[in-house]
Amino acid sequence: MENIDPKGSNTDDEAFYRLLGAIIKYFRIKAGFSTPESFAHLTGRHRSQYYEYESGKNMNMLTFRNLLLELGVQVSGMVKF
Repeated sequence: MENIDPKGSNTDDEAFYRLLGAIIKYFRIKAGFSTPESFAHLTGRHRSQYYEYESGKNMNMLTFRNLLLELGVQVSGMVKF
């Protein structure tokens, strides 16, 4: 994953969303999609919108969850209490 300080994401909103974007990018690559365009095309998203997601922009938690599900990620395993 990119060099993003996860501790900084606890108090900085922009850092938090950049971390979410980095997570999406990590799982996209792990799922075998070498380019953002390939995943965006498969899911019917516009390329520029998907780029924003991976940049941590214009995303909410439902979008984050849906992207993870589309990448085959077990979302419940990501949240620990």
